[in-house]
Amino acid sequence: MRAPRPIADVSQLKALTHPLRVRILYALRAEGSATASRLGQVVDESPNSVSYHLRKLADAGFAFEAPELGVDGRERWWRVPVEGFSWSSADFAGTVDGAATSRAAKQVLVENQFLRQREYDDTAESWGEDWIRAAHSADFVLRLSPDETEEMMREAQEVFAKWRELSDSRDGSKIDGAEHVMVFAHGFPFRP
Repeated sequence: MRAPRPIADVSQLKALTHPLRVRILYALRAEGSATASRLGQVVDESPNSVSYHLRKLADAGFAFEAPELGVDGRERWWRVPVEGFSWSSADFAGTVDGAATSRAAKQVLVENQFLRQREYDDTAESWGEDWIRAAHSADFVLRLSPDETEEMMREAQEVFAKWRELSDSRDGSKIDGAEHVMVFAHGFPFRP
């Protein structure tokens, strides 16, 4: 499994400050590959709007065209890079624009993640007992140094990578009731 691609340029990060682009990005990750028409159905937006935002995501390296999937040459298929991406706010702290863009992108991503959590909570019963039992929430209050926090996150990412490999090996096929599962973790200092 390849390590997430680091985002090094503020112009790339700006692509993640738009809520619809983030919804499209998550939908494309879930679909594996899709056309703007299909993604428009998933995110309830017009194909023209989705196409525009896909091009912006592609300009920033978060999506790319997959012409080999087209049947008649008129459909434009899209994929996301398999390795994903990551960034540290510290990488963008050197300029006002970089720091503001980093905060805005993280806010949009976190809002999307919590929206998905609330949607699940509102519909949990419709998923059935197995999914109700499997879904989880956990939080911990730990006393760690910055180095220890980084080490903990590296270890957590290794665990997630193991399960991502299994997920990726399924290549979109449904196996034994498998569904898309969103997992997110945040670690940060706070004062109670």
